[in-house]
Parts: sequence; C-alpha cells; structure tokens
Amino acid sequence: MSLINETSETAISQTASSFTPSMANSIAFLVINGLTIVVGTLGNLLVVTVIFLQIHFTTVSDLLIASLAAIDLLTAVVLIPGGIYRHVCTRMGYCHVWDTVVAVHRILVQFSVTAVASSLLTIAVERFISVAFPFRRGSLSTKKRALIGVLFTWASGIFVTAVFHGLYLVYIQNTYCICLLLITTSIYIYIFSIALKQENKIAAMRVLYGKRPTLFMWERKSAKTMTIVLGMYALCWVPSVMFYSVVRTSDWRFPRMQFWINTVYYLNTASDPFIYSLRSKRFRKAVKKLIRAWLVTKC
Repeated sequence: MSLINETSETAISQTASSFTPSMANSIAFLVINGLTIVVGTLGNLLVVTVIFLQIHFTTVSDLLIASLAAIDLLTAVVLIPGGIYRHVCTRMGYCHVWDTVVAVHRILVQFSVTAVASSLLTIAVERFISVAFPFRRGSLSTKKRALIGVLFTWASGIFVTAVFHGLYLVYIQNTYCICLLLITTSIYIYIFSIALKQENKIAAMRVLYGKRPTLFMWERKSAKTMTIVLGMYALCWVPSVMFYSVVRTSDWRFPRMQFWINTVYYLNTASDPFIYSLRSKRFRKAVKKLIRAWLVTKC
C-alpha cells in the first residue's frame, strides 16, 4: 500500500534515479495533491472540531468518527506534504531527501494505512450492534468500549508498523489490512441483509403509525453512510494494494505509476469529511451552529 515495497530502499532509489517525470505530470501531481491537502485538512479539522466543541462526543459513533478523522488529518497535514517533498526531490531532482526524513515518512505511512483499516472495522462493528441489536444497543455499545476500539485502532497501527520495520515482515501490513477490509465488508453485507428482512415489518408499522420508525431509519442511514466511507476507502486503497503487490520496484512501470497510485489513495482523506457532512443532518446543524458562534465572536 503506500508503500509497502518502499522498504526496499536501494531498489527504489535506483529505479527512481533512472526516471524523471514530465513537467506536465509533475504539475498535475502537485496540483491534485495540493488540493487534497487543503480539502482534507479543512474537512477533517472541521469534523474533529464540531465533534469536540459542539457535539461533545454525545454518541459512540462520535468517538469512532473523531478517531478516523484524526488519522485522516495526520495524512493530510504530514504524509501528503511528505510525499510531495520526496517527489520533488527524488523524482524531479530539485533537492536532496535526508534518510531520516524518508524513514519517518515511511513509518507514518505504514501507521496511517493500518490505523484507517482498523478504524473502519471498529465503526462497522458499532453499526452492526446498532442495527442487529437495537434494543440492547445501550448496554452493548458503550463509550468505554468505544474507547477500547479507539485504543485498538491506534495500537494496531503502532504494532503492525513496529513488526513491519523491526522484523522486516514486508507482507504483514498487506495481509492485515486485506483481512480487515474483507471482514468489514462482510459486516456491512450482513447489516443490509438484516435491513432487508425488516422491510416487511417497517411496512406494517408504517400502516399503523403513518411513517417509518425513526430509530431504525436513522440507524440504516448511518450504516449507509459508513458503507459509502468503506466503499471510497476500498476504491482508493485497492489499486495501491494491487500495485505494490504485483509491480516490483525494479519494473520500469514502478516509478511511472507509483506517484499516481499514491495520489489516488490519498483522495480518500479528502472525501471522508464530506460524506459525514452531506449525509448527517445532525452534523450539518452542528456545523451551522459552530459557524454562527464564530461569526458572533468576530462581530
């Protein structure tokens, strides 16, 4: 994924030195990644700020979404600029990249990719509990357990990264993230199978009460929102997995495709906040309230 095979530093540097991207490709790369940085930083910062200042971590989902937004914010603020710096220096040859910078950037990339996969799994589990056990949600899905899920997210990123670099098990991250992605996908498929089974019950209750049950509809919409997040993540992430698993660093296609593969992966960072804000009425209200409060202080 970003960059699993990058641990073979010698091969990469030799390959990179033999290829210089065209100025048009480099400009397009810089513009797209620059926009991703701006949109991803502002969007994820807004998510974290709204949840912290306005919503005050009211629900379990707030904790999990804030954790995911924090990881995306790390990607937008640190990892993408680091990727641009390495591209300008290594690929375009305008400057020198210190080995320490390369090592730190690689470690943070490994952590971020692993933590995002773990975060999506914890969110999927919370959605599963809400939809499959709506009447036991309060006892099964608690803030204490959500905090455990957040700790699992960050600890898994640290652990996998440590094993990856400490023991040089280059496929551990690939295997771990693919397994988590498959499990998360299976959970959402099961969630919607439950939702489909409830359609007849919903129709019957609609006849009795004149509208669908608000609680179930809210849970189903929330599950759809996180499924879109998962779909965007897979859409941006799968090409990276396939590329770094199939294309060797010595392949002539590697330097020509690598920076575009990474660019596609990073687009997920900018898309997540808009999925939250566009689909969550509660979040939109909190954003408007925050903006009004900010305008009042400025007047």
